[in-house]
Amino acid sequence: NMTDAIKKLRKLATFRIKESGALGISVVDKSPQKSCDMVNYFLSELEKMNIDLNVEKARNNRIFIEERYKQNKKELTEAEERYRQFQEIHNVISLPEQTVVAIEAAAYLSTEIYRLEIELGTKERILGKNHSEILSLKSELSEYRKKLHKLFEESENPVKSSDPDDKEKLFIPFSKAPEVAIEYIRTKRELEIQNNIFEMLTTLYEQAKIEEAKDTPTIQVLDRAVPPEKKYKPKRALMITVWSGIALIFSIIVAFLFDYMERISSADNRNFEKMNRLKRLLFKKQ
Repeated sequence: NMTDAIKKLRKLATFRIKESGALGISVVDKSPQKSCDMVNYFLSELEKMNIDLNVEKARNNRIFIEERYKQNKKELTEAEERYRQFQEIHNVISLPEQTVVAIEAAAYLSTEIYRLEIELGTKERILGKNHSEILSLKSELSEYRKKLHKLFEESENPVKSSDPDDKEKLFIPFSKAPEVAIEYIRTKRELEIQNNIFEMLTTLYEQAKIEEAKDTPTIQVLDRAVPPEKKYKPKRALMITVWSGIALIFSIIVAFLFDYMERISSADNRNFEKMNRLKRLLFKKQ
């Protein structure tokens, strides 16, 4: 049955991780060709399994990114529509340079936050929540969120430094602009953020689809199995030595037995003669 076959196979096959990190596979069988075929079969099956695992991982990543991609595409369309409607209603065309800088900075930070969230989401399922790389990503993500929050606060409520040599904050406060301008700034900023995120997600999405479609070899075979020229076991020289030793021991034992039997036979002959003499003496007296 299958259980017995697996037990037998485990006795024949050996898998060992070497110090270099390479995997060594060996099979001992009466047939040299069969042992060679078994090793190469293990290699081909290991390759198939590794490719399947990589494809499954790539598929999960692609699905995760695809969901974000579709969500962002919808949000980008909505942001574009709001921006278009606002321009049509209020006939707003341009913004002050410092406000543009603030919008670009906010767009960059938001894109980095989105990128880190995606990277965190894909790696956390594989590495686990307490892995050092996951903790590092969470720390980096937290820093970007703080910077973005600080940027929005400075834009809305600028604070002057107590040092007279320091200049006022770089960005013009949104609160000083007219209400229409503030709304326009926020609309423009949201559009820039969604545009940046869309560009980043498009690249990631295309990469994920390529990774999913890959079926290239993932294992480098350093030494493919070939039929052995010499027997692995039993060792011929060792067998000759062992059998010679056994024959020598057996010969010694036989010699001792013959000697012992001769001694017993001699002793019995002497005892037999003594008994005969004793009988003759007794009969003479009668």
